[in-house]
Amino acid sequence: ATYDFSRRTHATAGYSFRGLDFTGEADDGRLRDHVATGGLSRDFSRRWRVGARYVFGRGENFYGGEGSTTSSQGADLTFDYRRTLRSRRQLTLGFAPGFSRHEIENLTLGRRVDRRVTASIHASVDVARSWRLRGDYRRGLRQIPAIREPVFADDVQLLATGLLGRRTDVSLRLQYTEGDPGFARNGFTTLSGMSQGRLALTRLLAMTVQYMYYHYEFGPEAILPADMSRRFNRHALRVGFDLWLPLHR
Repeated sequence: ATYDFSRRTHATAGYSFRGLDFTGEADDGRLRDHVATGGLSRDFSRRWRVGARYVFGRGENFYGGEGSTTSSQGADLTFDYRRTLRSRRQLTLGFAPGFSRHEIENLTLGRRVDRRVTASIHASVDVARSWRLRGDYRRGLRQIPAIREPVFADDVQLLATGLLGRRTDVSLRLQYTEGDPGFARNGFTTLSGMSQGRLALTRLLAMTVQYMYYHYEFGPEAILPADMSRRFNRHALRVGFDLWLPLHR
């Protein structure tokens, strides 16, 4: 949700929830992740926007009769820069350094508090008339299904989107994540890629073809469920349809 106090001053608020049940037991194999944010920003010029944001999160992750509950609070400063290049292409840059405090309660290890520096960076540019390239970096807390404690991780993502004619759009995404073993000894790396093509059949219907690749690997000290492999690779091919329906005429 956004609200404009004036032409230059803006307020934002958001909430997200993720729930996952990955076993048949009612009280086991569950992940619950809540995140609430609130922020205030101001445009100091046509190109610069500066603001501040507060983030509160709470997560529960249980598997095999054990798990942890995590409460986190953090704040960061946001700096956004926008500029139109000489080629009429739009350039956007963003940087948000911050600080977070995490309180973790584990049935086996007890309660502990951890403090970390966080950061996020994003950049996007129009590389052609109908193509846009975007890059993102984020350092923060992650909740992973079946891993009983949260992991502090670095994420890097590249995304390219564009058109191949009037009826076909394409998107390509590559993401790399590396977990910090110093936080919960759950060091890991993941690599994923996705390519998608979408063809408009009518004004309201499109066919989508998507290929995905996913790889993860956990370190030797990570505590994993008994039936979970430390290394895994997966390929997936999906074909589907997108349908748009007008809410009001």
